[in-house]
Amino acid sequence: MGKVIAFLVLMLVAPAAYAVNYTVGNSSGWNTGVDYNAWATGQTFTTADALVFNYGPTHAVHIVANAEDYFDCDDDMPRGIYRTSPTTIQLNVTGPWYFICPTDNHCEAGQRLTVNVTAAASIPPAASPPPSGGSVPPTPAGTPPGTPPSMATPPGTPPSMATPPPPPPSAAAGLKVGLISLVMAALTGLLV
Repeated sequence: MGKVIAFLVLMLVAPAAYAVNYTVGNSSGWNTGVDYNAWATGQTFTTADALVFNYGPTHAVHIVANAEDYFDCDDDMPRGIYRTSPTTIQLNVTGPWYFICPTDNHCEAGQRLTVNVTAAASIPPAASPPPSGGSVPPTPAGTPPGTPPSMATPPGTPPSMATPPPPPPSAAAGLKVGLISLVMAALTGLLV
């Protein structure tokens, strides 16, 4: 019985272990003289992840709204302003995120980062049967998909330019399924 309980606890806790906190710039932190886009190349960022910015008092982190503001180092209307290190930003929306340091031309000197965030891998819920009568209920009223958020969007939330197609399966998702299968097989062997 104890093994069954341990197995159930493991299965409930395991998905939380897949979120990653990325330290921007690794040991270099958020400073001038670092190629942040090279740092981000090859990394997969999902809505389960967070970016951790470590910086000194002469730096800041601003989330800007779009690529134009990013390339122009324009922080006139930032989505988020952070001035206390370390700053942890939860990547809670899919799509491109743009970060700059607006202090003393740091952005113009290359202290900026863009990442593309994809949906975190999850196990899809079981499909529910259609309601009696075979009709599908209408879509609830609300903001149509792809509509950019208003400026009332909370800081830290980048705009949605359009609804992107679902991302292709990532290696991390396959690794997660494989790891869970391996754990289940091992525990099944212990239970038998």
